[in-house]
Amino acid sequence: MIYDLVITSLPGLKKDKPAPGPTFIKAFLEPLGYAVKVVDGHKLGTLQDIKKEISKYQFRWLGISVFSFLQVDDALKLAEPFDNVVFGGAGVDMGWPTKNFLVGQGEHTLVEFLKGNFNFPGINGIPSLATILETTKGEEKIEAIKEWRKRVGNSKAKQMAMSAIKTPYNSQLKIIKEHHKENNSLWQVYLRLPDKSFLHSSNFRNKPIVVFNSASLCGFTKQLSAFEELYQTGKIIPVAIPTNEFGQQEPGDNKDIGKNYAEKYGVTFPILEKVDLTHPFFKTFGMPDWNFNKWLFCEDHLFVQQHGSKVMPMDLVGLTGPSTQSVSVGKP
Repeated sequence: MIYDLVITSLPGLKKDKPAPGPTFIKAFLEPLGYAVKVVDGHKLGTLQDIKKEISKYQFRWLGISVFSFLQVDDALKLAEPFDNVVFGGAGVDMGWPTKNFLVGQGEHTLVEFLKGNFNFPGINGIPSLATILETTKGEEKIEAIKEWRKRVGNSKAKQMAMSAIKTPYNSQLKIIKEHHKENNSLWQVYLRLPDKSFLHSSNFRNKPIVVFNSASLCGFTKQLSAFEELYQTGKIIPVAIPTNEFGQQEPGDNKDIGKNYAEKYGVTFPILEKVDLTHPFFKTFGMPDWNFNKWLFCEDHLFVQQHGSKVMPMDLVGLTGPSTQSVSVGKP
């Protein structure tokens, strides 16, 4: 049997309880003719066990239900060997990248994605309620809704109708992400903090942002004090993204890095979790040539220009207009 969707939970939930997200999605989609298999991954114990279980089935899409931010790493690791993967659940943020789709927050979002993207023959000819509401009018709509209610049953129809109310909000998430990508916004990639939460655009409205790849042992490390001074002016928000790629000059862990920046340089601006050059930020906005490269974003958080290590933080003030000129990168 080929399933339209195999959806799994992740370790972290109570093993004696069903996973709420996958259970809901199965109940929603099956009356519409979709073949759905729920894998109770939270009961299997390890990611390897979950992968083995998933590999038993043939499916068109794999859904991974993410209950909390603590499951982020597990979700991304589990997704690696599979194609056509989508994420959903309370732990999924609007900034999440997947190679297939960006799914937003909320238990209904994965359902809305599936309804909008499944285009398979043989689903018993039952359109989704959202499709009926969007494509019919007047008497035709009334009759279509009556027929739909008959075919799915009144109790399920009520449940699905409540979910369809959320459709405009969830559709808006897709529009937002497409807009971010089209305009080369900072928020088309996720920026995770050491506590596993994510940096959000709402915290920096109408403020230019400069992201820089920091390192504690670099000759340019003194720029951290200058970035803090810039932060205190309120003119630009600095965001550090520590890496150990150049000269092995950031060897510490996230805790060591945060403590060092605060105690030696008085840093109070955001410091992201330590990453390597495979991070989507660098793939999207440009690879650094050395530590303390700088990526400048305007007050609308759209990419402006990448600057080199020798450019001082205060020199970035007033440079948030469009520019295509490059700045040479210096190495100490």
